[in-house]
Formats: sequence, C-alpha cells, structure tokens
Amino acid sequence: MKNQTVINELRNEISKKINTEIVISTSEISKILCVSQRTLRLWDENKLLIPKRTAKNRRHYTKEDIEKGILIIFVQRYLTNKLEGTKYIINNINKTKPKKKSYTSYINKMIKELGLDIDLNDTTQILSRSTRGRKRNTCIA
Repeated sequence: MKNQTVINELRNEISKKINTEIVISTSEISKILCVSQRTLRLWDENKLLIPKRTAKNRRHYTKEDIEKGILIIFVQRYLTNKLEGTKYIINNINKTKPKKKSYTSYINKMIKELGLDIDLNDTTQILSRSTRGRKRNTCIA
C-alpha cells in the first residue's frame, strides 16, 4: 500500500513537470521503471525507447516515454525475454498505434487476450522484479 501511495505521488509530480514542459532525467525514469540506466541506453540504441536529446546530448524523457517503458517491460516479462522479439512487438504496436491512444490500452488488450491476472492500475505488478543478487532500494515501485 505504501508503494502505491509513493507511485501516485510520483505520477502527480510527473504530470506537474510535464504540464510545465519539464522533462524527466535518465536517473529519475530508471527509478520509476525499476530498470538500470544501462537498460535505458540499450533501449535507446535498439530504438525501442528513444528519448529527446538536449543541446548537450543528454537524454530526457516524457510521460509518454514512461508509458512506453512500462509497455516494453510488460512485453519482456510476459511475452518474450529476447530483445529481438521485444523490438518486433513494439515496432508493430508503433505502426498501428493511433496518435491519441495511450500504450496502456494495448497492454490491457494483451492482458485480456492472454488471460493474465494482472491489474494494470497496480503498476507494481508489472514493474516489480526479482532481487536476484541486485540491490532493490533504487527502485521506487
């Protein structure tokens, strides 16, 4: 319950930042999505999650990037754990995705089709990860 409160507060902070055109840094989004910064760089290199760049070539992310990151994590954890499979699925979704719809509608559709018991409103179910030898305290979810 405590994690869900933290996530809701974080979502409110993020929406305030995005409304004022401030974007999210790599370290912040890595904590939000519970992935390493190296993973974010790999996603950028493989054109899965392409952030905006500053004049100094730093990566900055938006709210839509967070939604897309959650979609990538969902695909990797529940559909395929290979990068090529993830790229294939994400590219197909990007081709068919209408501009106004969010990625969460596609995740909901996949959850329903696969018959998975996942509540998308509880983001901790998708973002939680095993601790297999890793420190868990850097993750917000």
